[in-house]
Amino acid sequence: MNDGKSADKNFSALLIGDSISLSYRELVKFILRDTMKIFYPPENGRFVAYTFRALYEWSRDLKWSSDTQIVYWNNGLWDVVRIFGDEPQTPLNDYGILIERTFNRLKYLFPQAKIIFATSTPVLEGRFDRKIFYRSNADIEKYNDVAREIILRNGGLVHDLYAITKNFPLQAYQDATHFIPKACEFLALNVANVLNEVKNNSVKNF
Repeated sequence: MNDGKSADKNFSALLIGDSISLSYRELVKFILRDTMKIFYPPENGRFVAYTFRALYEWSRDLKWSSDTQIVYWNNGLWDVVRIFGDEPQTPLNDYGILIERTFNRLKYLFPQAKIIFATSTPVLEGRFDRKIFYRSNADIEKYNDVAREIILRNGGLVHDLYAITKNFPLQAYQDATHFIPKACEFLALNVANVLNEVKNNSVKNF
């Protein structure tokens, strides 16, 4: 992709998300260095309520431009976690409400942007201690379904990272949730391709 041209400073994409996003975002920035400006907050987006609240400080302190053309965003893995055998961190109904509020907050901050929501990736359930800290793929699928319906209904796009990674072998994981560098490279290439498709108005079903 490096053709000797400098990055298009007039086109920018914001990446926001949890530690899965953190694992590929620098690679996406490198891959698209000649195509667009990629930027992101200096921290983990955690659960959706955290992202919703942090958008105020991030946009103010980091002086994010309202002219940003793409926002690529995810929340979910922190929301589905069950700690000490309790229910998910964020109840499903609350998650849906906050996904919609966050989408609307992003549209307020970036009125021209196409907003892409990335579904949460699957986990290796057997590597968790159910009594202490646990995520289930059944929960992840439910939360993904709720987010997908809300995002599409509001005119956003959905990139189904869950479907892309659900057949990853055990060797692709470094723990119960996170991926090894080679798998992160695969995700980065996939995300970069989606951002380019949206930039070039060649959007299809991801």
